[in-house]
Amino acid sequence: MELTLMKNTTKTILSLIGIALIAYSAYVLYGYVKPGFYLHGESMSPTILPDKVYSGRRIWGFQAIERNRVVAISPELLSDIDVKHPPGFYIKRMVGLPGDTLEFSKSEGNLLAINGVPVRLTPTDKVKSYFLRSKRADTYGEQISGVPYEYHDQYGGAHYVYESTRNPKSSTKGSKALIFADVIFDMPFLDKLPSQNGNVFVDIPDGYYFALSDNRTVGTDSRHYGLVPRASIKAYIDI
Repeated sequence: MELTLMKNTTKTILSLIGIALIAYSAYVLYGYVKPGFYLHGESMSPTILPDKVYSGRRIWGFQAIERNRVVAISPELLSDIDVKHPPGFYIKRMVGLPGDTLEFSKSEGNLLAINGVPVRLTPTDKVKSYFLRSKRADTYGEQISGVPYEYHDQYGGAHYVYESTRNPKSSTKGSKALIFADVIFDMPFLDKLPSQNGNVFVDIPDGYYFALSDNRTVGTDSRHYGLVPRASIKAYIDI
């Protein structure tokens, strides 16, 4: 009797352990296929708000990367020549695919055209303007505003963006406003490209992509660290 009871108890314990292992494995697998991402900062405002967790969907190696989707980018394979990458993923919008030519303004790094077709930016009051105030000792209190636009391109892309321009009133060389603008609009990857009538052109080779922040005023993206290898693009973000 006691031996039978012990065997039944052992079977019950082993069954519970098996169920627990299956449940844990399913949990781990689900987390791999459907990872969650916590966004710090305002780089994707107004589309994605900071300090919230967003679910994602793993991108497998055989999948094509879709234009205008928000993705999670692992920084390990990105260039670190000019940018010190923070821990974790970059959350960015995929705007440039292999074979594309992107045109940017040299001064501010704003996207102007994709494959020769201008993007359309329509001012909007559906979202509030963004204001970036300097906390640096040399420019404390200086401000750059991010103007909200509705963005549209020839590939069906439609979302909100913030863009900024240099302050035309800040003409005094060495003024705080100019110093602050030089910091904000310092984009090493674009800055290294030759200028043509005030604009720069990025040709994207096979296997590489170009990612942008929706908040062009504050985001660190391909304008800073350069092209994104396919292997670095890990997941789509559900928005």
